[in-house]
Amino acid sequence: MKSFEDVIDEIIANMDKQREKAKTKAFVTDISMMLRENGVIPMMTEVTAEIDSDDALKTAFGCRLEKLDFSEHDKVFEDNIAELKKDYKTASELLGKYQQENESLKKRIVELENFSCQAEQETGSLVEKLTQRIDELESKEAEKQKTSHIIIVAKEINGQTYVKFEDFMFVVNNLQSEIGT
Repeated sequence: MKSFEDVIDEIIANMDKQREKAKTKAFVTDISMMLRENGVIPMMTEVTAEIDSDDALKTAFGCRLEKLDFSEHDKVFEDNIAELKKDYKTASELLGKYQQENESLKKRIVELENFSCQAEQETGSLVEKLTQRIDELESKEAEKQKTSHIIIVAKEINGQTYVKFEDFMFVVNNLQSEIGT
């Protein structure tokens, strides 16, 4: 017969096993739920024979973990990868388009810079020509001003008409002296 202490020790050992089994079941259940929520399905096989093992899962559930099925889990990633590839292709196409536009704009800038330099040169020569023309016109105007002060004086002497060009101021001074003012 077993002593009272042996029975108590056996009960405590049995309770420890039950507690350990309950912890293992809770842990495995939680892990299994988390795996399933993330698309991973644990593949188990049932073990019918009595197993004397340190493997808590086999002992607690009477089953063995064969493999994990990641097909649902991977499908999400495959979908994400397909979407990323599509986005990458779109981004690559846009990048190519922007690079072409950038090259086109660079060429246009060079053309505009060349045009600007040419326009500056042409403007410089045009300004020079205009300045010369203005100088010519001013000198013609000055000449015109001189000639506008010249008057034609016509005198008739013995039936003959004589024409003489004289400076306006000279004529005015002579007239004043003839009039006596």
